[in-house]
Parts: sequence; structure tokens; C-alpha cells
Amino acid sequence: MNELTERSLSGDSLEKRADTILSGIVADQLRAAGYASLLDTDGRTPEFQRSVVLALQAQTGLIRLSDLPPEGTSGLRLGPGAPDRPIHGIEGNAPSNTIAAYLIGLWLTIISRNSSIMEDMAWYPVDLTAAPTARFNKYMFLWAECWQALFRHRQVEVGRITAAMDATLRRNLEYPDEDYGTLIAYPAMNLLLHLVTRNTAEFNTTLEQALEDHAAFNSTPDRVATAHALVAWPLLAAVCQAADKGIPVEVESDYLPRALIDRDWAAPYEPIY
Repeated sequence: MNELTERSLSGDSLEKRADTILSGIVADQLRAAGYASLLDTDGRTPEFQRSVVLALQAQTGLIRLSDLPPEGTSGLRLGPGAPDRPIHGIEGNAPSNTIAAYLIGLWLTIISRNSSIMEDMAWYPVDLTAAPTARFNKYMFLWAECWQALFRHRQVEVGRITAAMDATLRRNLEYPDEDYGTLIAYPAMNLLLHLVTRNTAEFNTTLEQALEDHAAFNSTPDRVATAHALVAWPLLAAVCQAADKGIPVEVESDYLPRALIDRDWAAPYEPIY
């Protein structure tokens, strides 16, 4: 846990400002993981892996916080081997509980292979993230629901995935998305499609193109060194699932830390939840 995160958790700050603190920890730890990946492209160092675990724990805390009544209390573990810390419910929906935040938590959960967190994520009502002030296109919700269907029922209808892919097209957007749908979401959904149909050749071809699209989207000065540029989290999640299902992954990239593709990488950091 780095110094900034330690300061955030000092005293009773987590009890009083859990939403703000936890969202800050997620951003802080994803950034730390991204920067660590520049020197550790395989993702084998404890520094990199601990940042991924801590980001997952904080994001899980945010989701649990949004599900608590105002008078409710829950325990939250932050850091490998750390004791539970209390978090308290808040009035209304947590401002940081958006579909984008849920998806980040989903990718981290899939990558960590934590079954108890995955159970919560699979059944979490994503419409709880649709706050009136949050401007997200429909495809973000459909994307989440495709993955939820896969984990609830061990399968997802092809038509459901193609409908989500169609929703990323510009003519179907409600809000401008700076090509996120075209260059990030669509390729990742296409990868999920070939994962579900177990088409190994197409999976690897699609992964190669998706990595090129990821690089293109993140080539602008304001994105090139961000946490979501340095590691392709949605693609890594799909690759981890493919590896777990016995689909050979033949494409390597610095955007896909290889150590995390091993399903047991997080075992030294248990219990995460």
C-alpha cells in the first residue's frame, strides 16, 4: 500500500468519507499498477500485484457501499492480510457508483478469479449505477450484462453479445464517447463473442486487432500514460477467461501482463474479500 493510500485511510476517514476515499484508492492503485507495468511488463512483482488486489478491494467496497442502507454497516478488507475496516451506508446512490466503475471492478474480479466477489458482481443490479447525472451510453450496461449472463448461467446468447456490439455504433449513441465504443468496447465484446463460441483462431485474430485498437485509442497525449492505457484491463479479463477455459492464447503484449493470466497468481494475497 503506497503512502497516498495510507494517508487516505488514516484515522476515521474511511468511516466518514468512504465513497470519496474508496474511489480515490481505486484510481490511485490502478495508476500505480500501470506505472509498475512499465518496468514489469509480465506483472510478476509484488508491487504490481498488490496494487491490482487493492484496487479490486476498494472497488468492491464501493459496490457494497451502494447496496447498504444509510444506517447499515459492513466490513471491508483493504490490503493483503489486513483487518476488516467498517464502512457505513450513505443517503442515496454513491456518486462514484457508475457503470464505468462497475466494469472496472468486473475486469479486476475476472482477472483475480475470486469466486465470492464474482458471485456478488454477477448478480449486482447494474441499473443501480444509472444515476440521473451519469451520462453513459447503453452499450456500457449491455456489455456488463453479457458478462453477468456468462457467470450466472455459464453461457451467454450470441445474439445478446451482437446486440451489445451494435449499440456501440455511432448511430446508436446517446452521448459522444470519443470512439471508446468503437476502439475499446466493440473489440472487447467481439473477443467475448469468440470466447463464448470457442473459436480459437478468431479469438487470437480478434485479440491482435483489439490490442492495435487499444493502442490507437490511447495514443493521444492526455491518455498515453494513464492507468487504462498501460494495461488493457477489459482485454486482459477476456484473455484470463479464455485461458481458464482451455482456449490457447497465442498473442502476447505488454498491455497484457502475462503473470496475471495464471489463474493462481492472486493466491498469495488471499483472503481478498
